[in-house]
Amino acid sequence: MSEKETKNDAKDTTIDTFRPFSTTDEEASNPNAAPPSTLHQEQAQPQTDTYKLPSKKQSIHRKSIIKLALAGLFVVILTLIGAALVWVRHSEPVSDSAFSSTPDATSIGAALTLAEGAVERSLDGETWLEVEPGATFYQLNYIRTDETSRAVITFDEGSAIRLDNNTTVRLAKMRSDTIVIENMNGEVYSRVIASENRSFSVKTSNETFLAHGTAYKTTNTEEREGVEVYQSSVEASEKKESVEEGKQYYKKNTTDTEQEGKVTDIDLETLKANEFIQWNLDQDEKTTDYQNALGILGKLKETTTTKANENKEDTTPSVPNPNDNTSDKGISFSAAATSSGISFSWSVAGVTTNDGFKIVKGTSSTPTYGSDESNYIGDSNARSATWNIADGGTYHFRICAYRASAGNCEAYSNAVQVTAPNNPPEAVQAGTVSLSINLGQAGWTFTGTAPHGFKLVMSTSPNPVYPAHSVQYINPGTTSIEMPDKSAGTYYVRICKYTASPSVAGGCTDYSNEVTYTVN
Repeated sequence: MSEKETKNDAKDTTIDTFRPFSTTDEEASNPNAAPPSTLHQEQAQPQTDTYKLPSKKQSIHRKSIIKLALAGLFVVILTLIGAALVWVRHSEPVSDSAFSSTPDATSIGAALTLAEGAVERSLDGETWLEVEPGATFYQLNYIRTDETSRAVITFDEGSAIRLDNNTTVRLAKMRSDTIVIENMNGEVYSRVIASENRSFSVKTSNETFLAHGTAYKTTNTEEREGVEVYQSSVEASEKKESVEEGKQYYKKNTTDTEQEGKVTDIDLETLKANEFIQWNLDQDEKTTDYQNALGILGKLKETTTTKANENKEDTTPSVPNPNDNTSDKGISFSAAATSSGISFSWSVAGVTTNDGFKIVKGTSSTPTYGSDESNYIGDSNARSATWNIADGGTYHFRICAYRASAGNCEAYSNAVQVTAPNNPPEAVQAGTVSLSINLGQAGWTFTGTAPHGFKLVMSTSPNPVYPAHSVQYINPGTTSIEMPDKSAGTYYVRICKYTASPSVAGGCTDYSNEVTYTVN
C-alpha cells in the first residue's frame, strides 16, 4: 500500500469513528449481508464503522428537509401576521389622521364647507368615518351623504360640488390643471369657476360631462343617468354633443323613456318643485361670484319671489296665543350661540311638515323664505339643527314648514335674534410678495404673514387673479415650486397670499409682481 493510500485510510477511519449506528462500508455495498447484532456493536472497537457520520448525500438530504420546514414555518408566520393586520384594521375605528395626506406640487385639496346632517369619507369605499365642517379631502377620497344629509365640498381653486341625500362621489383626479369627480350614486350639483388653465368634469356610470364654466347637476341612479345645465354649457363626451344652458340630456331615464338619448328643454315647473335645486339656489345667492351667474335659476328665483310676496299675509309667526288656550297649533322656535355657530331647537303642534323645514336668516325682524337667506332641514322629524355661522354678526331667524310643490313656506314660527360667534380665519398680515422664475422653478420672498399658504395664478393674459386663473395651492412655509406642465405658449404668472375665505379680499391678497413665463 502506498503512503498516499495509507493516509486516506487513516482519514476515513477517523471520520468513521463518529458515525453513529451505521453499517460498515462493506455491509453497505452488500445488500445480502445480515445486519450486525447488538452484541457485536457493543464489543466493537472504537475504530470500527459502528459510529459512522452520515454520508455527504445523506447530509444534503437532511439539510433540504430542514430548509423546507423553515420555509413553511416562515410562510405560516407571515400569513398569521397578515391576518392579524387585516383583523386590526377592520375591528378598530379609523382615526381622522388616517385620511391625511401630503399633496404634491401639482395637486389641490378640497374642504367640507357645509354639512347638513351626517357626512362621511373613506379611503377605500368600504371603511367610512364621519367628518365635520372644515375636514379636508384629497385625490381618491370618497365622500357620501345619507338619506337626510347634504354637503358642500369647496376646492382650493374656488369651484364647489354639492351632494344631495344618498349621494356618493369619488375625487378621481385633483390636479392643478384637471379635476375629475366620479358621481357614483345620487345627485351632484357643480358650481365651476371658469379657467383656461384647468378642466372640470363629472363622470357618471356611462358618460362624462365636461364643464365650460358652468352650473349643472348630474344624476346617476337606477332610474336616471344624465345632466341638467343651468348656466353656460357642458360637453357630453360619449355623446359628443354640447348641452347648452336650459337644456338636459339623459342617457337613461326610465321615468320618461322619450327623453333617453336626446337633448331636451328643462321644464321650469318641474325644476321649481325640486327641493334640491331650491336649496342650491339659496347657496348660489350666498356667493358673490354666483349671484350674477344664476342662468335659468334666475327665472326660478323670480317666480319664487313672486309667490313669496303673494303669500306675504301668511308669513306672520305661528305662535300659540298666550291668551287663547285653544290656540295650540304652530311652531315654537329658540336659538343660542355656540362656539362654532348657532344652535336651533323647535317644537311642532298641528302643522304638516312632510317636506321638511326652512330656517330663514335676515337682518329684519321677520326674515322670509324667498327673500332672505335660508337653510333647508330635509328631515320632517328633526327638532334641532346647527348653522355654522361664525362671523360675529347679529341676525334674526325664523323656521317654517316647507312646501316643495309650491316652492314656498307656511306656518312661520316666532322670530329670534342671536349674535353669532366671531371665529374668522387667522388674518393675513399685509406685506409684499416678490416672484422670480428661473429654468422652470418659481421662487418668491414675502413680508407680512401667510398662515394659509399661497396661490399660483397663471393666464395667457396679463394680471391673472384668484380664483379665475388659479392653478395651484402652495402650503404655508413653502417659497419655491416647480412650474406646472403647460402647453407651448407665453403665460403671465403671479403669486398671492391665500386668505382661506372668499369674503376676505376675494380669497387672495398681496399679489406679487407679474412674471412672463414662456413654454417652448
